[in-house]
Amino acid sequence: MIAYLLLEPVLSTGEDSATEAVISAVLERINRTDGSVCHEETIGDYATYLNQQNNITSTAPQYDYKMIDTDFFLPVVMKTYFVDNPIGKTRIASFFSTKATIDPANANLTYADLALISAEKIMASTAAFAQPGGQTKANLIHLKEGQIVGQWRDSTYGLGGGRIPYDVNTALVPAALRSIAALSAAGFFPSHPSWNSTATAYAQIWEDSTLDFFAVTVPQSEARELVESYTKTNGLGFPSNVDQITSDIVYHGVALDGNNGQSVVKVMNTDDCFRTFLLDAEDPEGAFINQTANNLLKPFPVGLSTSVGAVVANPAFGGEAVYAANFSTNAYHGVSWFCGSS
Repeated sequence: MIAYLLLEPVLSTGEDSATEAVISAVLERINRTDGSVCHEETIGDYATYLNQQNNITSTAPQYDYKMIDTDFFLPVVMKTYFVDNPIGKTRIASFFSTKATIDPANANLTYADLALISAEKIMASTAAFAQPGGQTKANLIHLKEGQIVGQWRDSTYGLGGGRIPYDVNTALVPAALRSIAALSAAGFFPSHPSWNSTATAYAQIWEDSTLDFFAVTVPQSEARELVESYTKTNGLGFPSNVDQITSDIVYHGVALDGNNGQSVVKVMNTDDCFRTFLLDAEDPEGAFINQTANNLLKPFPVGLSTSVGAVVANPAFGGEAVYAANFSTNAYHGVSWFCGSS
């Protein structure tokens, strides 16, 4: 779905198109019991093997529902095609009357049924935070019980042990709610006629009230000391670039409730981009966009920029060895993985 949103301007549309293949693939694999969207599936011989471990003789696929970010991408994708795209608008009736055929558990459900089940989960899981006085950490979206991953940074220390991901709560949730509102206004979800206004109201509260939970400010002098120490201690072999620190460093931590009792996982990251890409949120005096741009453009380890692109994480401002250890230069989610530069 992320690939679709990035490639949407050049993907084919209409019946049997790449766009509809993406959306149908997601809808087909929704967990009908709780509305979770599938992260990935296991097929072929490995699926047969895993079934055997459960004393089941079957070649049936197995579906992975441990991620939480996938749920919130679906309405964004649906709105992009079926509300914003002229061809998509003409395909609504035919597409959503299609019956699921991939997952036997979804037999006899239409794509409309499955889209509704997913949207109901989103509305239910976001309601508590949107109520008067409900803007508490407890009401944010957490990883599923027993899981250490839940969004695209899906490796052991990708969230630094955090239970409440930054991107999901500050960008994906309000974007999904905005999309549900737009879909409702376009005639989707007739069993919930109030969703247009309700989802809009929820979205505004999530947009306005989530960033502060993740905010980190490092005074200029302390920031210089942290970066110098990080550079020397970890033997990076290149300059600390502390001359680029000309004011306090401001960023949003990658998650809340991290390892070693960290209330905020103090790792600068690229996930600001989800909010700038998916939302048209109010940004008084451009504070958020300026912070995002500054952190992306400043050279690592002050910011996220290198000569070959932007690293996805910068642990220099954590102040404890655990950050450098967990977000290392050889980690999938660490400072060795780069976002493509354009």
